[in-house]
Amino acid sequence: MNCISSSIVLNLPKAIPNPVPDVEYHGASINDHEGNALIKPPFKQFKDIYEIAENPDCSFSMTVAYCDRLRDVLLENVTVQWGKRCIGYEETKEVSM
Repeated sequence: MNCISSSIVLNLPKAIPNPVPDVEYHGASINDHEGNALIKPPFKQFKDIYEIAENPDCSFSMTVAYCDRLRDVLLENVTVQWGKRCIGYEETKEVSM
């Protein structure tokens, strides 16, 4: 989380909901045609998105993210003109965050 701006970090819960304990399982499973779980890999469960970043020893975690909301969070304060083509770009030494 240290590599992204604090405004994005604070708005991540808008796009990545916290799992409901003992009700929801944020992970993956392979089910048969009746919905019975055949394989449910042992993903590390967490209470919120920030807990994933605090646990570097965790080998693998998975969560649900709403793509449209995540796009909005990541594009906050970024001017985008959809349907345009990029003909070129210019690199500068300026860094603004």
